[in-house]
Amino acid sequence: MIETTTQVSAARVLPTEGRPGFIHVLFPDGDRAWAQAALAIPYRASEGDRVLVLRQDAENAFIVGVLQGAGVTTLSVPGDLRLEAPHGRISLSAGRDFEIESPRLGLRAGVVEITARRILETVEDAFRWVSRLFQVKAHRTKLLTESDLYIKGGTANLKADGPMNIDGERIHLG
Repeated sequence: MIETTTQVSAARVLPTEGRPGFIHVLFPDGDRAWAQAALAIPYRASEGDRVLVLRQDAENAFIVGVLQGAGVTTLSVPGDLRLEAPHGRISLSAGRDFEIESPRLGLRAGVVEITARRILETVEDAFRWVSRLFQVKAHRTKLLTESDLYIKGGTANLKADGPMNIDGERIHLG
């Protein structure tokens, strides 16, 4: 019976060019090894990451944990991806930016609540259909157009608690 010893050790990721499918690691004792990732999550090694490695020798080393990572983790599937929490909630959080990129984004919900300090929108065309009430409540409202402004309604009421100014080259009433 051949007896083997398995060591568990932290290691630092070195530049990994040269051996596809393997990650070059440096152990605190100065040893180096090419290790295979044996993780349940996708991991793209980045130079300087700290990883947890199981090793029997220089040829049998496996990364089983990421202690401190700086690289990008990418979850890539060949087809559709669906996340479900049928009896709970799904929360996504980011420390800096959160980006969604897609040719088309659909959003369906009973209620959509947005809380933000500032909303900036840049679009080529915008259309909104509201079947009942559309209301804006603001401290101030400013509407600027480079060309025509057209407002049409069944009835229209303009009311000001102070002075109201209408200024135009010509004003048509009636």
